[in-house]
Amino acid sequence: MSCKGKNSQAEFSFNVFLIAILVLSGSCVNFAHAQSDTAEPAFIGGMSCGTSTCHGARVESSYGNILRNEFNTWYEQDPHSQSYAALTSPLGDQIGKNLGIEPTNDSKCISCHTTPTQQYEVMDGFTRSEGVSCEGCHGPASLWLKAHTVPDSSVDLVKLGMFPTADPQNRGKLCLSCHLGGEGDQLITHKMMAAGHPRLVFELATFSQIQPAHYRADADYRARKPRTEEIRVWATGQIMASQQFLRLASEHISMDDSLFPELTFYECHTCHHSVDTVRWQTRKTNPLGPGRVRINDSALLISIALLKVMNSESAILISDLVSKLHKDSLNNKDELTSTMNKMNQELSLALGQINDFEFSPNQVAKILREISNAGMGGEYSDFSSAEQAVMAASVLVNNLYRSGNTELLPKNIDDELDDFYKTLENEDDFRPRRLQTKMRKLKGSMD
Repeated sequence: MSCKGKNSQAEFSFNVFLIAILVLSGSCVNFAHAQSDTAEPAFIGGMSCGTSTCHGARVESSYGNILRNEFNTWYEQDPHSQSYAALTSPLGDQIGKNLGIEPTNDSKCISCHTTPTQQYEVMDGFTRSEGVSCEGCHGPASLWLKAHTVPDSSVDLVKLGMFPTADPQNRGKLCLSCHLGGEGDQLITHKMMAAGHPRLVFELATFSQIQPAHYRADADYRARKPRTEEIRVWATGQIMASQQFLRLASEHISMDDSLFPELTFYECHTCHHSVDTVRWQTRKTNPLGPGRVRINDSALLISIALLKVMNSESAILISDLVSKLHKDSLNNKDELTSTMNKMNQELSLALGQINDFEFSPNQVAKILREISNAGMGGEYSDFSSAEQAVMAASVLVNNLYRSGNTELLPKNIDDELDDFYKTLENEDDFRPRRLQTKMRKLKGSMD
């Protein structure tokens, strides 16, 4: 996550992985594919990929265009392989008891802690205990398992059921369906968090980077895969997370059987912090005073900073709508839904512009300035938005490092980025003004 592996950033990555042991999981999004002429895809189990001549070798291969040890990388290093085991852990067991459910058989749990099977059949080799295995991300393999060994590109594997994870939008759709929420039971409710489930933290580019790599991004890989620069993955993930949040909130935020809204869509730390610490402060895009629960608008705030560089008119419109969103959340369900729909439409237009936008070094630096400008203005005073802002800054800085454009960055950027992560080390001790000061320092050093 950091440019030079600073301690605080490493600790943040480690903490994310601890959360991931319980939370990281596959998606129940429908695997988009054109139907085969002969059969429907079926799930055959991760072990079908694990032979030593395929992806189960103990060491990387020195020949060919695959590593051949991908299965073992997943099994030994990837938290997805432990997602089912998390359900039977002491914490998983306690959550189940608190909710009065059996986690290994309840759809609220297994829809994300096991490889999703949806409407497809499963064959004898498939077992839930694998957790989220190869097919959880790459799709039911019965039709493409043999075909994907063909060395040329004559076979359309997507038509056979493979999911195109290299494409940022498809990857975003897949990951967000569990790491933010999706259809049916794929929603971590306030009740589930109160029972012990960790708070969800996710950003597509950052989590893609800390995911144990099971491929080599060489010339052959780049020739076969779509353009997937980290900065483009980040921009896509921000817009898609904003849209997914708005869709879920518009469907679930009002609870028919309760006077209270579904609090999972609100900023946790509005209430969950020590009363000895004064955190509340005014914010341009949130007109609500102290003592009000606030909708979690963290992805929206980062999207605004992105759009100020990509499309300033869109940024102004969404910023105004975010302010209206908070006002509507107090007393007008119909207006709230209407505002969410308007934002979603505007974000759809923005998403369509990402592929064609040139993320030149100067443009990336401008986005970083917008992040720091909003931060010094107090826009990221909630812990969730602070997390997203710091991860965004890290992605943007890393992009400029990798492209060899360090002249656009302050000389001490590693120290400044490390200081950002230090503000997140303890969410119970988070001080918004500390981050605000760090952001002001970054902005000053870039001007």
